[in-house]
Amino acid sequence: MDSLQEDQTNWSCERCGTSVSARFVRVFGRGRSVYGCTQCLPSKALYAGAAARSGE
Repeated sequence: MDSLQEDQTNWSCERCGTSVSARFVRVFGRGRSVYGCTQCLPSKALYAGAAARSGE
């Protein structure tokens, strides 16, 4: 099991508070934070890296 999943089990979007998985944070976030999710960003923005940048 990777350390991201071991350290915390409840992850949430910093922008809207929606629960996200550790895998989502690992794929779309930066470090241990994610600044957007499927509830508050369009998929095009997610794939462009918007969830890894705060303040967008």
